[in-house]
Amino acid sequence: MRRDSVLMQLEQEWRAAVACLPREELAQPGWLRMPWRPAALFAELEDVRHEWQELREWKALRDHAESKVNPGWTYKDLLAHLASWAQEFYREVEQVAEGREFDYEIPFEPKIGPTEWNAIEVAKRKCMTLDEIFDQHDTATARLQELVLKLPKELLTSETRFPIRMGTDPLVGNIARIAGMKCFHNHYHFAQIRERLAALMEETRG
Repeated sequence: MRRDSVLMQLEQEWRAAVACLPREELAQPGWLRMPWRPAALFAELEDVRHEWQELREWKALRDHAESKVNPGWTYKDLLAHLASWAQEFYREVEQVAEGREFDYEIPFEPKIGPTEWNAIEVAKRKCMTLDEIFDQHDTATARLQELVLKLPKELLTSETRFPIRMGTDPLVGNIARIAGMKCFHNHYHFAQIRERLAALMEETRG
């Protein structure tokens, strides 16, 4: 399969995942229904951290950090977006693990996502260096990794309300699903960064 076809497929799958968050369990993508175990989640998060480190060491990404990856964001902004969600996913899992309810919401626009929340969180990180952003993401992911590893399977799969809201419907899910969603979200954007940066480098050489 061609790289552009893979990217297109990832984009379609991510949009489908966002669109179906509040729907019935069977209407959701398979990765949301998987019977995750602590060790399996730990391994998936380790894979995310490994790929994040590869991006951190990619000179081309540092050289083009201020270039546009899309009409609204630079590559640095997109990395800040990932760091913000790494912290948010950890915060949500920690709060559920401690039995605390959420006193805030993250509204999702249908088939688009939490555009207002994203903009605010990316703006908060405008003054951070690239390395600070890389560190923030890795620290939050490592904390989530350690947390899911020590949680009992029953707690990982217990249904509860999360702060994500699509329209009037809150996301009802579990910790395993949230951790899996974090991994999918990361891999989607990692593929986006690699594909578009490779195209930018090709244009520069041309």
